[in-house]
Amino acid sequence: MHSRSSKPAAVIGLFALASLANLAGASDQAVHDVSNTPLRAEGEPTVVVNPADPENVIVGGNQWQPLTNSNIANLSIGPSGVGDCAAWATHDGGLTWSGGLLSKGGLGKVVLPALPDAPLLSEIPKEIDDVGNFFSIDQNAVFDRTGKDAWYQCINDGAGVADIVVNVFHSADGGKSWDTPVVAYRESREGIQFDRPFLAIDNSGGPRDGTLYLTFETIFYQAWLPAVYAKKSTDRGKTWGPTVRVDAGLQETMWDPRQYPVMGANGTLYVVYNTALLVTPYYGDPQLTPLGIKIARSTDGAKTFQRFVVDENVRHAPSPDEAFVYFTETVTAIAADRAHAGRLAVAWPDTGSTPDN
Repeated sequence: MHSRSSKPAAVIGLFALASLANLAGASDQAVHDVSNTPLRAEGEPTVVVNPADPENVIVGGNQWQPLTNSNIANLSIGPSGVGDCAAWATHDGGLTWSGGLLSKGGLGKVVLPALPDAPLLSEIPKEIDDVGNFFSIDQNAVFDRTGKDAWYQCINDGAGVADIVVNVFHSADGGKSWDTPVVAYRESREGIQFDRPFLAIDNSGGPRDGTLYLTFETIFYQAWLPAVYAKKSTDRGKTWGPTVRVDAGLQETMWDPRQYPVMGANGTLYVVYNTALLVTPYYGDPQLTPLGIKIARSTDGAKTFQRFVVDENVRHAPSPDEAFVYFTETVTAIAADRAHAGRLAVAWPDTGSTPDN
């Protein structure tokens, strides 16, 4: 794995280990089941810790749902579509968890007849409660700096919304319950076929403290050149402003740029994404031009962005890959030092030697 960071990166890692030890407790070394959904599989989990209460953690996940456990083909499709967003919370450091589906793409709960001669009825997961959902995926949560409020976002697509939207849910009790979601993005209105939305929040205590940012990218099957975008909310998620471009718009952004946002200690927004010159407009073609990594930085609340090269020639690791074998994807990880402004760490898979800077 390649990484580029300043010296405090090691401190960040030790803090994460210390936090995990604190969450587990000195006398508790057991592994605890967060979702408790034996007939479903969770993927792409996200984790956020309450900054004011390390015992309070929210875990999100994409739930894939074979209709029954007799589904030997594991087709991962059922009355609630292909996938659902779900979130669970703990308030005792991971000993106990509560939560479940937060998908809102469908029409509501499935009503199943009580037929004693239906042998597979008992195998249908109780969590199937959003019939007409097509897919609800790509989620994460954030806390504000006081720990009193949390937000969770998820793509929702289905008969219940007749569109593809990003719903943002708010919780005032650390993830025990969630308010009716606010639509932060609506594909039919904005005309951008999008993918991989993620939230970030300004917890700097500065002039934009509490500002929520939602960043996302164009999805791989869309017809236009790839791009990375951002929106923000200055009223704690109640309303969302216009969509702005994060990348440079110079045909440099890769088809699957795999963007992700983080906030710096001084309220700076950073968005990491992949670059690669266009070969053909067909997403199934292999990427033949150099793959790079850039960071876009905004110090004015996502009004403008400056862009910096992290690595201009990543040696792509073809397997394992996130989606299909013909995709050239490199999923990066990024973290910001919350105590020192301007210090970042970026890591990514690479088949080459480790750089010395």
